[in-house]
Amino acid sequence: MMRETIGCSELGALFGADPRCTPRHLYLRLTGQVDDRPTTAPMLVGQTFEPAIAGWYLERHPGYQWDFAFARREDPPMVRGRLHGHPDGLITVAGASSPTVNGEIKIPLHDRYSWASGVPLWYQWQAQGQMALSGFDACVAVECVDLELRGDEVVRIHCREHLVERDERVHRAIDERTEAFFRDHVIPGVPPPATGGDYEELCRVEPRPYSDEPIALDDNLTSHASVWRTIRGEMRELEARARKLDKEAREHAAIVIDAMGTAERARMEDGTVLLRKRQERRGHVVQPSVTYSLKIERQNR
Repeated sequence: MMRETIGCSELGALFGADPRCTPRHLYLRLTGQVDDRPTTAPMLVGQTFEPAIAGWYLERHPGYQWDFAFARREDPPMVRGRLHGHPDGLITVAGASSPTVNGEIKIPLHDRYSWASGVPLWYQWQAQGQMALSGFDACVAVECVDLELRGDEVVRIHCREHLVERDERVHRAIDERTEAFFRDHVIPGVPPPATGGDYEELCRVEPRPYSDEPIALDDNLTSHASVWRTIRGEMRELEARARKLDKEAREHAAIVIDAMGTAERARMEDGTVLLRKRQERRGHVVQPSVTYSLKIERQNR
């Protein structure tokens, strides 16, 4: 069944900024060809600990209120044109009579590295979408950095606050792109061009042979196939060279390790320090073992 709106959390995919979802996969969602946002482990974790994280935020801001009115997917969403959303919170600041700030809660289980420079771009798109729906001028993204449990009780929690401010140019781009995506792709049933992010999904599509004759590719697709063929040939050559170099490296490393005996470190004439690094294999499938591989601990350049 075709959906009629795009969720704020899908805007990153719509604009090609979300590493977890491509425009083509979003098209498949909207047209009902793949599961429509199945519940994932990060989503379950977020739903479980959202109240505790919101409580952390409110402790830092006395007098504030956090309303979860739209947070559940079962609740009717906010809607504007082709856009819908379920804000994690509507925040009322101290002294105000109604909410004026959006709140988003994030627990980055798998993409913590992407928060090193602030709110990742795909979450910024989501925050701007939430502000477009609510009309608010700001969105607070609360990133949960650490959480400790004892039984069902949260005994320690640490988060970081990030502020995303309203940008009318972005909101206009959201309105234009959502309308165009439905007009050009969803309604006529024309998927967007595939990207590298679609490779794994496309490899799971079973071919249906309509005839014994291979289909002909037009000039544009022939050029893509030719580049792919060339790159594959280069990769095979590099892989063969890598195997040869790995064999040579093992031979030289074996001589050095043998000369080190039981020493953990060795110093070269130029000051470089070599380390025999301990590696443990715990033995869930195979027998436990301990090995030592040769590494460069410190290099004198």
